[in-house]
Amino acid sequence: MTRRSAYSRWLSDPTLNVAMTLNFNRPVSLTNARNAIGQCFGKVDRKLLGTRFTRRRKDRTTGVFMFEHLKSNLHAHGLLRIAPERLERFGEMFPPTQRGLWSDVWAGGSQWTTDADDPEVFAFYMTKEQHASSAPETMLFLEDFFPTEG
Repeated sequence: MTRRSAYSRWLSDPTLNVAMTLNFNRPVSLTNARNAIGQCFGKVDRKLLGTRFTRRRKDRTTGVFMFEHLKSNLHAHGLLRIAPERLERFGEMFPPTQRGLWSDVWAGGSQWTTDADDPEVFAFYMTKEQHASSAPETMLFLEDFFPTEG
């Protein structure tokens, strides 16, 4: 089984209910791209869960992003788990045809968001540049930005 097939099977979890692409639309380092996504989803959770969102670890937005085109047109494809009762508010933050929260975090950034009716199909698409030699930094788990439990 190829790494891509293994990832797409793993990412076909039906609780991953939102597919998203975040575009930077200008040159950016992978480190800065990763940090911008972490900052964006901190803002998402603050809006969805309130100011004490960091204490609500189990309620936070979870998911995984994979970066592609590291040397030109860097962008990230992601699958997210959004609680059903928060989907409408999440959709308001990332409207399909207007500027949204992502472009507030990353000036000039654009997003594409849709329901992940079939996460396995999007997972296969988002892993197209993942290979055995891919650097671990090309995959981002939103949980990496959660404060450690102490």
